[in-house]
Amino acid sequence: EWQIGGMVSLELPIKTSGPYKKADVYSLIPYAGIAYTDSRVKSKFTYEGTDYNIGTAKNERKYVIITGCDVLAPKNCSLNIEGRFIGETAVSGGATVKF
Repeated sequence: EWQIGGMVSLELPIKTSGPYKKADVYSLIPYAGIAYTDSRVKSKFTYEGTDYNIGTAKNERKYVIITGCDVLAPKNCSLNIEGRFIGETAVSGGATVKF
């Protein structure tokens, strides 16, 4: 399998109340992109003297639309949600704490 793609994003700072400090600013970063992917699988193996040939498979739709959003919080925390559509259907999310 191999994949190539491109994304565009925009960082939108969100100031919290009180005097401005870099540590008090959240960032909302929406992004979108497109990827081209090509995957092929051939499954053939032998187990305890018996040959198995499950066959081959490949992706039918080569293009994937990707969209998501990151939220960067003060104190080295971030949240992410991402969706992939057309060539694959997936939703993923995550959180990061740096220390």
